[in-house]
Amino acid sequence: MAEFYKRADVLVSAASASHCGEGFLQPRNVDQCYGAIYELPFKWEFPNREVKGSMFLCEKTLNYILDEDPLYMRIWTYQEHLVSTRVISFGTRQIKWKCQKDGNVVDSGDYLIPDGDLEHHLDEAFSPSPYSSENLVEINWRVQAWMKIVEKYPFRHYSRPKDRLLAFFESISYLAPFVGWSTSECLAGIRKADAAR
Repeated sequence: MAEFYKRADVLVSAASASHCGEGFLQPRNVDQCYGAIYELPFKWEFPNREVKGSMFLCEKTLNYILDEDPLYMRIWTYQEHLVSTRVISFGTRQIKWKCQKDGNVVDSGDYLIPDGDLEHHLDEAFSPSPYSSENLVEINWRVQAWMKIVEKYPFRHYSRPKDRLLAFFESISYLAPFVGWSTSECLAGIRKADAAR
């Protein structure tokens, strides 16, 4: 299944849908998304010209990290987002896009990745190194970030228990080359040497 997503140019993600039949282009409630919206007119005067416009402020934060869309709690969507080159997520409050190098929120707000967030750990574990080789400390940071991902993964929802490890397999296969493991050392999302623990 991961190969399908790896080959896709863009993954369109129905982040706000609680199941596959719900769809994702539902009308959004502005009050629910932003709360009260305030328009602040402004005028900037420059030596050669004048610029007038408006700035909009909203009552609720636009930080997408606080959004609790159902998609981010399902096991298979973790793998789909991990291996996809580009993702457009239609969330309950915002639309965001992400590629392997960058991310942005279409409806404004910040695309800051706070420490401790899943995306922060994914970035630490799977981003290419700026160095030709990594020392043991850098490898340890990768493994620690990956372990944080492993800690959060069991809280995701699934329909069939047998899918839990299968849906996590790509995570270990992405980590293996960075830390010097062979993918043959990995089985169903875990390293064989660690499976006995």
